[in-house]
Formats: sequence, structure tokens, C-alpha cells
Amino acid sequence: MRYFFIDFLNSEYWDGLHEDSYVDRLGQPEWQDHVLGEWDMKPDAPLSEGDLAELRQLRAWLRGIVQRANASLPLPPNDIERMNGYLGQSSGTWRFSVNDDNAYRIDRQPTDRNLAWLESEIVLSFARLLTDGEPKRLKICENDRCKWIFYDASKNKSRKWCDHGICGNLMNVRRHRERKTKGAERDE
Repeated sequence: MRYFFIDFLNSEYWDGLHEDSYVDRLGQPEWQDHVLGEWDMKPDAPLSEGDLAELRQLRAWLRGIVQRANASLPLPPNDIERMNGYLGQSSGTWRFSVNDDNAYRIDRQPTDRNLAWLESEIVLSFARLLTDGEPKRLKICENDRCKWIFYDASKNKSRKWCDHGICGNLMNVRRHRERKTKGAERDE
């Protein structure tokens, strides 16, 4: 299961190996073209520095909510109010259609594809996870140098790392070395 807000939050990138590997990809045109394009969330006008500053504030706030959700803490009333504020700032009309597979769809067509619309779509994506998805599947990689947010689609909801082959192996090697070091210290 994929959610737009997860890709948005992961515009903050750490390589998982080095403490100083942070990259903010939000302002990178390549990231915007790829992620916003993939989700059909490109605003009509390029994002200004002011827009990016607002999006960074939204991202920091949402990341905090995800951390609380990850700890199974309920949303406080002020966060619910803030979500409703974002959700209420976009205008549009509903459109009913039939796709190529003869399946019916109902979509909201924005009046303006601007910053307010983009912010509301990000928050709507998160709200949909909370209402229609399984919030307990929303995870943060347990590699403290990674911080990648992901949706755990595993059968038993037990995934700990964004990628078992990368962060999982890295963390297993770190634990092995710690045990080996502690064992060597005891032998001395």
C-alpha cells in the first residue's frame, strides 16, 4: 500500500550509514518532477522559496504525528484541528467518470493546483491512512541513521527496517559487532 504523504515525508533523506548524510530533497527539481509527477500532484506554478518553507513546516509537523502514531499515541485535539484546517483550504468539484476498464471513479478536481491544494492533498493522504488503512502498519525504520517512513505490508506487521537488505543487514552487523566487543571485554 502506498500513500502520497509517505513519499512527501521521505523527501528528508538520510543514507542510513552516516550521521551527517541528511539531504532535503523537497527543493530539488528532480525530486519534485519524479514524486509530484508520479502522484499527479504538481502545482500549476513552480514552488517558491516561501512555498517550500511552508511545506517544510508541514513535513516537520506530520513527521511528529507519525512518530506519535508509531508509538500508538492518539492524535491530540490541536492536531485534529490543524488537519481540518489543511483539509478545508482546498476547493474543487467532484467528478464521476468511467475508466478504460469500465470501472467507476469519483475524483475531486481542484479549482486551483496551488500550495493550499498540495498541502490539503498531503494531509488527505495521511487522513486516509488513519481512516481507511491500518495506522499500526505505519513504521519508522529502526536504523536511527535512516529515519525512513514506510507502510509495513508484511503479513504479521513485524517489519523493523525500511529495507531488510540494506538497513536490516546493517543493524544486524552492528549488533553482532557489539556482542563480539562485549564478549572480548569480558574475556580480558
